[in-house]
Amino acid sequence: MAPLSTSKIWQIASFDRRIRNKVALELICSWPAPAMRDHVFGAWFFYYAAFGPPPAKEFKLYPPSWVAWLRFSDGSVLDLRRVSPRDVGLLAKEGEPFATFSWPKNLSYDVAEKKRMELFDSYDAVLPSFWETSGNRPTRSGKLRIEDFQGLFQELTPPPLLPCYRTLAPEFFKWTQL
Repeated sequence: MAPLSTSKIWQIASFDRRIRNKVALELICSWPAPAMRDHVFGAWFFYYAAFGPPPAKEFKLYPPSWVAWLRFSDGSVLDLRRVSPRDVGLLAKEGEPFATFSWPKNLSYDVAEKKRMELFDSYDAVLPSFWETSGNRPTRSGKLRIEDFQGLFQELTPPPLLPCYRTLAPEFFKWTQL
């Protein structure tokens, strides 16, 4: 069976009723953090808060308080649990802002949405190479896809959250050099 698209996996992680019965809707779902677990391809997701008074120019980031692990083949939620900031690589206090973040002023909603879809497509382009090489050196064409992925991921990810991705999926983020 072919794996689900990254967009579909993210939609499940973002809106699945079993997850959202425990994880507040106000918490933002991260991008996927692809990883192997018990010889199964899947992805970790973490849930964090970002608040600022409207119209927010700067958001206060709160550390993730939940993680979920979904299987790529069918989107099954195989793990959902509360975590501390330390569990996701942050030296921060639980329930308190640990960083601020501002989106570029020229990033409109329409442009951000287009780039979000491009990021999902980029995940779908790099993941087969990652799974096939078991995280070893990518092929030449794989390196070009990784460069595209790097640019989009860095553009759409608040930098203070990078340790969370690296902690949950160290092999993937080392492989992509992020």
